Amino acid sequence: MKPLKLELSAFGPYLGKVEIDFTRLDGNGIYLVSGDTGSGKTMIFDAIAFALYNKTSGNNRTSKDLRNVMATDQLTYVDYSFKINSSIARIKRIPAQIQRLADKDKKIAASYQFFLDDQELRFDGDNDIASIVGVNYDEFSQIVMIAQNEFMALITQSDSKRTEILKKLFKIPNMNDFTTMLSQEYGAAKSDHTRFNDNIVDMLELYEFQNQGDDAKIVEQFEQKQGEYESDKKALELQVGELENELAALDKQVREINEINSLFDALKEAIEDKSQLLSSRDITLEDQLSLLKAAAKVKPAHELIQNTSRDIATLVATISNLNSELEGNKEKIKELKKEVDSKELYQQQIRVHQATANELEQKRIQLDKIRSVKDDIAAFTQRNKCLCGKIDTLLENQKNNQTNLAALKQYLEKETDMATGRIKWQNEIDRLTRQASTIQSCLKEKENETRIKEQHLSALKRYETLDDALKQAKLVFAQAQKRKNEYAIGYIAASLKDNEPCPVCGSLNHPQVAPLLESDISQEHLDALQQEQDELQSELNEAVAAAGDLNGKLKNVYEKLETFKQELGNIDDYDLLLEKNRLDLKAANEKMAQINGYFRQLDATKEKQAKLEQAMADDAVALTSHNSEVERLNGVISSLQGQLDELPKISRTQEELENDIRAHQEAAKSLEDRIAANQDSYHLALNQITRIETSLQEKSGQKDQLEITNEKNRIGYERELSLLDYSRETIEAAFDQIGRINELESIIEQYNRALVKVESTIELYKAKTQNKQVGDPAVLVDQAALKRDLLAKVKDELATISSRLLTIQNDSTKISQWLKNRQGAQERYQIHYDLYQTAKGSLAGQKKLAFETYLVYSYFEELLEYANVIFSQLTNERYQFVASEPDNKRATSGFVLGILDRENSKTRLARTLSGGETFKAALSLAIGLSRLVQDKSGCVELNSIFIDEGFGTLDDNSLNIAINTLQSIRLEDQMIGIISHVNLLKERIDNKILVRKDNEKSVIEIVEG
Repeated sequence: MKPLKLELSAFGPYLGKVEIDFTRLDGNGIYLVSGDTGSGKTMIFDAIAFALYNKTSGNNRTSKDLRNVMATDQLTYVDYSFKINSSIARIKRIPAQIQRLADKDKKIAASYQFFLDDQELRFDGDNDIASIVGVNYDEFSQIVMIAQNEFMALITQSDSKRTEILKKLFKIPNMNDFTTMLSQEYGAAKSDHTRFNDNIVDMLELYEFQNQGDDAKIVEQFEQKQGEYESDKKALELQVGELENELAALDKQVREINEINSLFDALKEAIEDKSQLLSSRDITLEDQLSLLKAAAKVKPAHELIQNTSRDIATLVATISNLNSELEGNKEKIKELKKEVDSKELYQQQIRVHQATANELEQKRIQLDKIRSVKDDIAAFTQRNKCLCGKIDTLLENQKNNQTNLAALKQYLEKETDMATGRIKWQNEIDRLTRQASTIQSCLKEKENETRIKEQHLSALKRYETLDDALKQAKLVFAQAQKRKNEYAIGYIAASLKDNEPCPVCGSLNHPQVAPLLESDISQEHLDALQQEQDELQSELNEAVAAAGDLNGKLKNVYEKLETFKQELGNIDDYDLLLEKNRLDLKAANEKMAQINGYFRQLDATKEKQAKLEQAMADDAVALTSHNSEVERLNGVISSLQGQLDELPKISRTQEELENDIRAHQEAAKSLEDRIAANQDSYHLALNQITRIETSLQEKSGQKDQLEITNEKNRIGYERELSLLDYSRETIEAAFDQIGRINELESIIEQYNRALVKVESTIELYKAKTQNKQVGDPAVLVDQAALKRDLLAKVKDELATISSRLLTIQNDSTKISQWLKNRQGAQERYQIHYDLYQTAKGSLAGQKKLAFETYLVYSYFEELLEYANVIFSQLTNERYQFVASEPDNKRATSGFVLGILDRENSKTRLARTLSGGETFKAALSLAIGLSRLVQDKSGCVELNSIFIDEGFGTLDDNSLNIAINTLQSIRLEDQMIGIISHVNLLKERIDNKILVRKDNEKSVIEIVEG
């Protein structure tokens, strides 16, 4: 670690902000911090220690002591930048404090920020920065920052503590764990060897093979047995094939015999069917069919005779009736002849009545004309009155239509406002609908938030449970491991004897022998505990991943909710907002429904307006027409009134005239009708007589012709009957059954088809069974059964041999692998055992020195080589560091730090040095350790040393030597900072940080040499 920049604010005596640029002091690697007592020299190193470890150098100040007593609103902090390896680190630490502001005091909590190459890092604790710097606070204060009055710590501390520092600085692993691991490895190898050997022995005993101690011969026995099984398997497979072929041949013969027997059975069944069919034949059906066909043949002739006889009888009756009607008409025509002869008399009477009627008609016409004129006058007057009423109605309609039209126009004037309102309310409905959708989505995300929170809480609880369980498992494993180690130590310690060297450390004295525990922890138990620990760690990792995934989901939900919240105007009560949205949407829909209702009525209103306007136009036309008609009717009425005045007066009434005219007309008509009726009746009677006579003649001829025809038909019928084999009575009795002809023909046809079919079947089976005989397959079936039993037994034997072959093949593979594994386990056991004995210093024929002790000792010797270069110069070649192995050579022990005094060639402990000598020794060790660490790649970087006082313990000569020595050292990329009030140092060291008091506060000045 090499300082680059330090910034202080209201820290200790530094009231304002103070900056120290260490890069300006990097000339020759040494700089001095000088100033008056109490000015704040040590506070600079305190600030560095506080920034790194939250403690001051020497750890003699609390956080309350760090804030400047004069500070008010200034913030107390330390901002320290330094170079570590190839990276740039920066830490800003703020102690807990109270800022005195104008209105009230503000309490500030302690905090820090740490950046490595501009990337911020966080630690679980303040001391975790040791993972970056490489040393903790105690080690830092001993080998990097040697605080006032504590420079003797590295010299006077215990050997074991000094050893622990070296182990950490040079990253020497814990050899106890390494030794234990080697012990476990060789123990595991030995256990594997035993396990594989036991498996081999058990396998050989299972097969009753000889265990001759030769791996090749063991494998050879398995291969020989496998060959025997393979030979037996081939023989059995061949036998199975032969038996299956024989069984297939027997099955084929049995099938052929059964097929022939089936054909003979089918032939027998067909013959029986024909016999039953012939026995069921009804020969009377054919006789019945023949009779019915004969009856059907002559039935038309019989029916013709019957019909002709009925026609002749009808004609005889008709002729008799016509003769009677002819006689009656002849008597009636005599009476009609008399009426016809009176025709002239009736015609004279008709002429008298007609003349009288004509005279009366002339009078009636005049009277009708008078009445017609009056009626016309009355009609025109009534029509005129009606038209006037229509005119009044039209005028009233015009007035009403004007009013209605004005109302309609007023209704139509709302269309533009309604259209604008419809757009407005539709936009409002769309907005509310979108808002409702957003609210629903928000409520859904709120539900997701609740659900994910519950899942996240459950995952965190599971993590806590698993974390506690893992800690407990680790504790149990550590306790078991410790107990196993304690048992191993006690087991070794139990064999110790006085005056005999310890196999671990080689000591002859055993003052504190470890006790032998009653029981050991088995390796299997440790493995089970380790497995349980690994499983819990795996479950814990899964729980962490699950919690992280749920945390990501919860973050997404929060982002969506924040978006929704902004869209909804930062309103949190979504249920209330949803209810308000529902009511607003309902009101908007109702308003929209009113507007839509208006537009639905709008077309009807426009149509009604058009109808009203058309009606008004029609009424205007009608009104004009009616006014013209009224004027015309008035003229007609005036003209008719003039005509009425000119007509003569007739005393008789219209009714009297009409009655007289009608009486004469009716009398004349009656006489005319009588004449016409007499003429018609007379001619009708003559025509009737002629018709009857003609009809008598026609009917008589028809009767004669029918009698001739009927006789011919009878003769033909008798001739057809004579040609038949049946009597007249039989034939005529069958007429009623002629309808059964089709039924009988169908029954006979079905029988004939069935007979033909069964005869064809018989011929077919006779052809198939020709030259064949019925056989008995029982013998062959029995033979096949025996073959099947034998085949099953052979297959069972084959399965057994196959199973044995597969088993020995698997076992052969296992035994070969076990033999290899046993050999490998033997080799691993030997290697790990030798390593284990070497690591703990117990290998036969080797020096009894534990490996960890050896590593630490090698670094310790190198450290002393570096330190002696400085120490010899500082002490004028008098003193030299020496190291020796302790009497107790256990791996956990350190090394004794001694001082060789060349004046008397004696060695003494370092803690016996005087104060000045101790400072020289500590300074030499610190510089030597810094150089050693620099040279060891991959170790901790300690390229800075901070020394607070100590030089005051040196006399002038020693001080000159120390300064000369320090100035003669040129370490690459290394700085040594010294706090001192010694004047000689001020004169000899060019690069300085001067600290002085100025108006109750300290200020800093950097002087470059």
